[in-house]
Amino acid sequence: DAPCPVIVDPAMADNGALYAGFDTGFPTQMAGLCAYADVILPNLSEASLMTGIPYIGEDASEEYIKTLLDALAGLGARYAVITGVTHSDNTFGFYGIDTATAEYFKYGAPKVPYRSHGTGDIFASAFTGALLNKHTVYEALKKAADYEAHMGDLVELHLYRPKDGRKIVTGVLRSEERRVG
Repeated sequence: DAPCPVIVDPAMADNGALYAGFDTGFPTQMAGLCAYADVILPNLSEASLMTGIPYIGEDASEEYIKTLLDALAGLGARYAVITGVTHSDNTFGFYGIDTATAEYFKYGAPKVPYRSHGTGDIFASAFTGALLNKHTVYEALKKAADYEAHMGDLVELHLYRPKDGRKIVTGVLRSEERRVG
C-alpha cells in the first residue's frame, strides 16, 4: 500500500484578508507547511497571501491564476490546486498544476447562485475521501467540485418540539422536494 497522502487546506483567509485571530506572519508559516504536502488546496486569497502576490479579487483571470499556481508550485507540493475559482464559462471549481509535469488542469461545475461559509472545508473533505478511495487526484478533485455544486440542492431541516425546544428531527431536503404553501 502507498503511504497516506498529505493534504493541506490552508483555511486562513477569504476575500483577500486573513480570518480574525491570524497574524500577518501566519501565511509564511502555512507556506512552510505546504512543503511537506502532496496536495495543497488554497483558495485565491490564501494562495495570494502565501505567495506574496497581491490579491486582485475573486474574478481573477486565467493568467493571474497561473501566476499564483507557478508560485505555489515553488512551495514544494506535488499538486497545487486553487479552489473556489470562477471560470470564464461561469462554472465554479478549481485550477491546478501537477508540479512533476508542469501541466495545468482545471474543472468547473455549474455555479450555485449564492456563496456560503465552509465550502472550502466541504471541498477538502470530499476530495480527501475520494482520494483515499483510490481515485486519481484529478478524479477526486472533480468529485469534490461536483459534490460541492450539488450541495446547493440541499436545504437543512431542523424540527423542534414547541413545548421544550428539543430537536426532534434533523435532515435535508433536495430542492425538487421542497413544497411551498
